[in-house]
Amino acid sequence: MNKVILNEQKIIDNITEGYPVTVTREDGFRYIISMERKRGEEVYSYQFGRIKREFDSFDSLENALSSYEFTEVIF
Repeated sequence: MNKVILNEQKIIDNITEGYPVTVTREDGFRYIISMERKRGEEVYSYQFGRIKREFDSFDSLENALSSYEFTEVIF
């Protein structure tokens, strides 16, 4: 399968508009990337199955996912 590079700006644009982005790893597992506001602050997160991790910034989220290679991005 072809590997894709995550387009940071396009993902940020979609999640700040309220649309989650789904990315698929090369082994078939999917992550749902989203952003919500809690107490007036932006909280970025990804969900993998029933596991949800939250981050203060998009850069932190991107660093957490950087060790994986993705084959599909769904906006």
